[in-house]
Amino acid sequence: MSAPTGQPTLLPPRRDGRLLPYLAIVIGALVVAVLAGQPAVVAFAVPFLLALGVGLVRTGTLAVTATLTVDTSQLLEGDLVRGEIALDWTGPLDLEVLIRTPRGLVGVPPYPTRWAIPAATGPLRLPVVLRAAHWGRHLAGEVWVRARAPRGLLVWQGRVATGPSLRVLPQVERLNRLLDPAESRTVAGVHQARRIGEGYEFAELRPYEPGDRLRDLNWGATARHGRPYVNRHHPELSGEVVVVLDTYTDGTTEVLARAARAAWAIVSVHLQAGDRVGLIGLGGGWRTLHPAGGERAKYQLLETLLEMGADAVDTTSHNWVSHRLPVPESALVIALTSLYQRSVVRFCQDWRAKGRAVAVAVLDAGDALPAPASATEVIARRLWRLEIDRRRAMLAGVGIPVVTVGPGGLARSVVGGLRRLGQARTVRAAR
Repeated sequence: MSAPTGQPTLLPPRRDGRLLPYLAIVIGALVVAVLAGQPAVVAFAVPFLLALGVGLVRTGTLAVTATLTVDTSQLLEGDLVRGEIALDWTGPLDLEVLIRTPRGLVGVPPYPTRWAIPAATGPLRLPVVLRAAHWGRHLAGEVWVRARAPRGLLVWQGRVATGPSLRVLPQVERLNRLLDPAESRTVAGVHQARRIGEGYEFAELRPYEPGDRLRDLNWGATARHGRPYVNRHHPELSGEVVVVLDTYTDGTTEVLARAARAAWAIVSVHLQAGDRVGLIGLGGGWRTLHPAGGERAKYQLLETLLEMGADAVDTTSHNWVSHRLPVPESALVIALTSLYQRSVVRFCQDWRAKGRAVAVAVLDAGDALPAPASATEVIARRLWRLEIDRRRAMLAGVGIPVVTVGPGGLARSVVGGLRRLGQARTVRAAR
């Protein structure tokens, strides 16, 4: 069995809880024997003196080499990630190993996340199986070790390894099951035309014809074929869409999961339809990605979405911005929110007052909450539901369509709201 490679971690020794009492007993017995002139008292301290001698045989720092490896760096919510902890040290030790995982990863029974191994000698390998419970970027975990020599009175403990970063992608319902072609076209408003003309999206490569612009020449193809070739592009007739993702919750990760799935479903539909899509994150970190289209924009949107998921895991870091969020004048704004923060209502009302087309999808995870434990909790939930309904009414009062995103129909419910928005003649093309 090969030992793990890498720089060893040096763990300083710490005293065991028995060390000071043993020393006190030995010193006390010696003092009593000297002052009272009773040598027999020393016999009482002999076992503790022997325990000190055996327990302090090994002192000094402990060098532990450790690595945490996993079989993949990218997975979907609910997928399993398998890995291995490799440890190496010198001499026999009673070892306790713990892998600390972020909230986005959880252990999978019966696979342990803590091991207790008596009188172990290195190298040692331990299998790890975790489940991705939350979308975002997460470390695979931290490996912590607590070791002591057999019958020893010193303890070495600390973090010895950190796992690699994982990209947990949100699950998306199959859009061909949720949306038919007519609905997907309803989402985006004005789409990319099938005819060819001026624009930025590449359409085809063809031989040069009189009247073509010289700046459209493809010099690489011209050199290969020995005659001039030009690039042709789709005209810029797509719309602009800004998806606003509210990552603030009361700690219910199911709300965040539904937010990510709905956001990625809507983003994918609009990009497929040729729209330029941007992303604004509210919550753990204010992030803005300006509208863009094409495959490159798709990957940029996914990376930004993962960063928002990592921010949302730590609910104590939410910092709501008070300044105005930039949204293009011609953009359709789709806000995915739980309405836990009234700030989102204020932002949406402000965008609507400035003439933006706005639709709001309220994320409801009431089905994921545990049953009320008392009558007081029942009343509290009813009052909170009334407050959410009041905030929905505030949005509807200024002409903003409001739909609910529950356990199913993520994309379909939002599409219904956008269809009503289109019927109200508020969806406008970017150009």
